[in-house]
Formats: sequence, structure tokens, C-alpha cells
Amino acid sequence: MVTTFIIDAGKASVRVLGTSFNVITENADSEVEVFVSSGRVMVTSEDGQQSLTLDPEYIGRISDSIASQARNTNVNYLAWHTDMLIYEDERLGVVFDDLKRAYGINIKVADPEIVDFRLTSPFEQQPHDTIVKLICTTFNLRSVREGGTYILFR
Repeated sequence: MVTTFIIDAGKASVRVLGTSFNVITENADSEVEVFVSSGRVMVTSEDGQQSLTLDPEYIGRISDSIASQARNTNVNYLAWHTDMLIYEDERLGVVFDDLKRAYGINIKVADPEIVDFRLTSPFEQQPHDTIVKLICTTFNLRSVREGGTYILFR
């Protein structure tokens, strides 16, 4: 006997079809995002007008008007769960986005060129201050912490 269940994710419902997956409902685009690790998942919009069936390694997104899916190409997508981030010649802008999503580290820059610097480094369960110090040392930057935000500058 196969048991299925449905998760109400606000703007969409997620029907579990024997799988492991992740659901994100809090993001800047106010969309429901589902990543499938194994099995299959069906995601249906709140009004029932849009539906996606997702296979492993795919991310599906449903907002008020659009449903889309794409293969996940971000090796750090589940870093919040694995506590590990790995970068190979990656833009700091991407690194900063991942650090916020995985660890809740907010980083801003005083000089917009900083986000285009390229980083090769792993981070594994390191304290926030250590991660920021490593980035600053690598690129000869300085940082100031204002509340929960680090500001990097030359």
C-alpha cells in the first residue's frame, strides 16, 4: 500500500508520492519552491490552475501566475541542511546569497565591484565571524558589523 499526503504551502499544495524533498515558502519572490531529492512530487497552485510533477534533482516554482521547473545546478542548494558550502571560482555575490540562505549571514558591500570577486573555498560548520574573516583576508578587505549585517569594504 502506498500512502500519499498533501502539504498546504499557502499558494500551492504539494502532493507527496513516496519521496524526499524540500519546500520553501519564504523568499523574495513570494513563490513556493520545491526541490526533489528522490521520488516524485506533484505541486499544484492554490487555485488548482497550475500543476507540476517534479522528478529528482528538479526545482519547481509556483507563484500567483507562473509555474516553472528546472534542474538544480547549485551544488550548495541544500547547504542549510548539510552545513557545507563548496565554491570553485564563484562570484562573491553568489557566495553572499548562499551564506544568507544557508546560515543567515547578511553581507553587504560598500563597493559594488566586490560582488564580482571570485572565490574558491569550502565552508563547513564555521562560525559566521570566521567565514567573514576568511573572505576579507582572501581579498584584502575590511569588515564592520552593524547589528546582524556585515559590511565589506576595501
